[in-house]
Amino acid sequence: MKFNINFLYFSSFIAILCILTSCEPHEVDDIELPAPPTADFAYEYWADNANYVIFTSTGDEGFQYFWDYGTGLTSTLKTDTAYFPVAGVYEVSLTVSNRGGAGTATQSVTIAQSDNALCNDNTTILLTGGCNDVDGNRWTFSTVAGAVIVGPTRGSSEWYSSPENGLDADQADDTYDFIFDDNQFDYNNNGLTIYPECGYEAKPFPTDPDARWTLSPGTGFQGVDQIILPDGAFMGTKDSGPIYDILSISETELVVESELLGGGGYFNFRFVKVE
Repeated sequence: MKFNINFLYFSSFIAILCILTSCEPHEVDDIELPAPPTADFAYEYWADNANYVIFTSTGDEGFQYFWDYGTGLTSTLKTDTAYFPVAGVYEVSLTVSNRGGAGTATQSVTIAQSDNALCNDNTTILLTGGCNDVDGNRWTFSTVAGAVIVGPTRGSSEWYSSPENGLDADQADDTYDFIFDDNQFDYNNNGLTIYPECGYEAKPFPTDPDARWTLSPGTGFQGVDQIILPDGAFMGTKDSGPIYDILSISETELVVESELLGGGGYFNFRFVKVE
């Protein structure tokens, strides 16, 4: 097949021109984006139980809403109800996003008194010993096989399952106190905590004497109750929490599930009550 020489030169010129012009900046008319939304919200207490608060976004419309209730729980609904079982002042924030960006509003919400109904709540009684037990209940790892299992999905032991009496001594001696009064949570590590991020080395860990726990009824997977700890606190392993689904609880045993910190997998922990 023969080609015309002039055609070849012309084609080469066009190809080079395309390469050169593709490097030139492509200017478009200025596009004026809308201003970021102004976030604002209103709230009201339930008439028959002021530990439940209804929050409603009242600012600019958005395609995404994100509530942080200051208890460890969040929501993406425009209007939602949050439960605050413990008296205190909570910093609640709402972030609204639209084409112009995001805007955030924050308000302090005061809960006048703890929810007295918890005195009659079976899960709370089993977890803490009840509202008249000043010392609370102390929990520690079970020694049975599978006291700790880890996997990519809920209930899976694909990645790890602890053997009977197989936990490291510096992990096996950790205890977790749940006290009804003021919802106090005490982590007792007896000097050392296992650090997964440091090759499972045992190192000192500064515990928080003012840590508080929250029981959140029905907010877990498939409607189970949840234990919510403050950021940085945990029970079981340092790379779990701070939210734990209660899979089962009895007078002597507590089984919880938690997402791997940062996501990507799940822990299943089995604890027994220290008598």
